[in-house]
Amino acid sequence: MSKTGDGGYASSLKVPLIEISHAEDDEPTDNGPDGVEAEGPWEGYDDLAVPSYGRPRSLSVRSDASVVSVLTQVFPGMSTVTASSFTFTNFIIQPANPANLPQACQQAGLAVFPVLVFVFGVINCFTCDLLAEAIAVVGPARAVGLAELLSNHFGRSGWHAGAWSVILANFGALVFTVILIGDMITPLVGLGTGDDVLCSDWLWIVLVSGAILSPMALIKNMSQLDEASQVAVSILITLVLSLIGYAIYLASEPSERSRFGDPSFTDACTVKGVEFPAAGGTYHAGPTSLTFFSAFSNLAFSFNAQANVFPLYAELKERSPSNMKIVNKRAMVMSGVIFTLSGMFGYIAFLDATKGNSVQNFPVKGDFGYFMDAVRLLLAISLVTSYPLTLWECRSHLEQMIANEKDTDQTKDRKRFAMSMVLIVLSAVIAIVAKDVSVIFGFFGATACPILMFVLPTLNHLKMHRPAVKQQVNLPLLGAVNWTGWQDYCALAVFLISMLIIPLALYAWAVFTL
Repeated sequence: MSKTGDGGYASSLKVPLIEISHAEDDEPTDNGPDGVEAEGPWEGYDDLAVPSYGRPRSLSVRSDASVVSVLTQVFPGMSTVTASSFTFTNFIIQPANPANLPQACQQAGLAVFPVLVFVFGVINCFTCDLLAEAIAVVGPARAVGLAELLSNHFGRSGWHAGAWSVILANFGALVFTVILIGDMITPLVGLGTGDDVLCSDWLWIVLVSGAILSPMALIKNMSQLDEASQVAVSILITLVLSLIGYAIYLASEPSERSRFGDPSFTDACTVKGVEFPAAGGTYHAGPTSLTFFSAFSNLAFSFNAQANVFPLYAELKERSPSNMKIVNKRAMVMSGVIFTLSGMFGYIAFLDATKGNSVQNFPVKGDFGYFMDAVRLLLAISLVTSYPLTLWECRSHLEQMIANEKDTDQTKDRKRFAMSMVLIVLSAVIAIVAKDVSVIFGFFGATACPILMFVLPTLNHLKMHRPAVKQQVNLPLLGAVNWTGWQDYCALAVFLISMLIIPLALYAWAVFTL
């Protein structure tokens, strides 16, 4: 990908000429992106640099079979639908999202939480489906990422909106990961010493960021971490099973909650011990205050995965919106089950003492405590391996913003190194200041994540449906919109509801978290 003269970005990939119908035409034509007539339906190919900032066009695509037959010849993928489904699930549940969901269940209530997870899963799947359809319409070369896709309909401002939403959402995940790493290490250190300095989260955040995360962040080939990423999923599943098992044990023996509050079951670094409620605590079936909107932020932060639709679509052996929709549905079902189980059973175990990072609720000593110490260590390792993947996504968009076609390989490496160090230092500093993961997923889950998940995909869909036909509705930002089916109404509903809930979630974060 290279920078164009108008400040946009271009791809030199070999792409099929896509049908384009201009605003004044009712019938699609076989013209290519530059108005060149193709030899036949999807038979024309062109080695061209496709600028991201083209003028808004109305694009139409042929059947899934036609799309697949062309795209699989030009861009042969490697992944099956099943393999991509598991990969997408991995993207969604990383980094250690199950650890923060018990608090979301506490905020929403035991009966409301699974309903909320279901609603989020359905809407998330819907917006991912919209993106898959948009990729097929625009073409892979014009939709290598959300920013490039939006630039086709919103120009330069669309590219920056997409890029910054991805950057901020991933940066929030970086800070979240660093805080969790500190939370995992400190209790393990406390097993051997109660020294004030060694028990400080900031010390281990600085050491891990400088000695481990910095070298790993410079890895150029992310495939080197594929196996570690698969292991990380296994560790997270172990965490979920631990939450379920511990909740069943405490539900059957409520008196054990007070016993595990004894300082003898915790480490020297946790001065006050594990904060369990008294035996006989009750569960809330529904929300009890406006903290319910904090659960919205929590789930938005957890389900955030729209940026991953693009590389997954590109890797499919048989690319089509229908196949990608199967991937989306399977991934949302698997992720939803994991999120529901971890959230509900974590809340059942810890009740009103549930923390933003539920791993902090577990005892450190005793038979089960020592088992959880092993889980803590494994989680810390998995978080370290997932950090470069998140940083790479964040850094790649920043690289495009400052890219210059005159840059040498040495200059690009220096820029990459500088951006990596800035992101690592910033994430470490914010993690030290914020301390609590609730502050991070509360803010980013109320801002960048819902914009990336709900606002931008629906805006892009509605903008694509604006050919000049008889039945139109004029909307702000979108112009003349052609209502062609249920997807248009659903997209508008998701957009409007998200614009209403976002400020409420941000208010709940500011009032109840800060």
